Amino acid sequence: MMQIGLISTGLCLVILSSSPLFAQAPKDEAPPSYLVSVSLDIGSAKQLGFKPPFLAVTTGIDKPVGRHFEIGAGVAYSPSRKYVTNDGNGFAWNAEATWFPRWRVGISGGVGESYLWTSQFHKSGWLVYPSVTVRNSFGTMPGRFSITYVVPRGCVWAAECTLPANGIQSNRTQGPEFAQEFRAHQLGPKYRIVVGGSLAFYHFCDQANPLVISPRTCHFAETLDASLALEFGGKGRWY
Repeated sequence: MMQIGLISTGLCLVILSSSPLFAQAPKDEAPPSYLVSVSLDIGSAKQLGFKPPFLAVTTGIDKPVGRHFEIGAGVAYSPSRKYVTNDGNGFAWNAEATWFPRWRVGISGGVGESYLWTSQFHKSGWLVYPSVTVRNSFGTMPGRFSITYVVPRGCVWAAECTLPANGIQSNRTQGPEFAQEFRAHQLGPKYRIVVGGSLAFYHFCDQANPLVISPRTCHFAETLDASLALEFGGKGRWY
């Protein structure tokens, strides 16, 4: 908990020390045509039932549309080992759109789907999430800080809705995610190293008999990870 507290405090200090939130966009550059990134994430999702370390490879593409809109999509793969099965593979995709009413503050909405395959069960579920993005900086490194809320989805009781084909209830996972990333190093006109980290707090419920409506056992969990990415395309100052 001390480590998480220090990270949270650091993220707050970064936000407070960043440039004014309502500054104007750079006037000497047109929006880039695209931004592509490939990242490696490593962290812990032990409280969600995954053996550490939790690893993932993510690829994403973002496309500015004028000076006030962005659209993006991404896919991720993780060799996610569950404690209960000692194996597993995860895959997820997402798509989102962001509106920047001012240069530094953006409002986003996204959808996606995640999948988990193990030797004992297969699961999948839809993701819906609103978020707020703030363009900030740390020293000479431009960055982005985002707060996202995962909205719970899926069927729980067979008497009230249609369960998926595998009969597994939704865990109704929900909660806030906090992420910060910085462009740490310029490798050339269109290549950059991006470093970042994220912290999330989730509420989720255990499986129960989907045919009998009864109280479920629920938990709170926290996850933490760091990321290293190669970004290319676009313009150096547009971030």
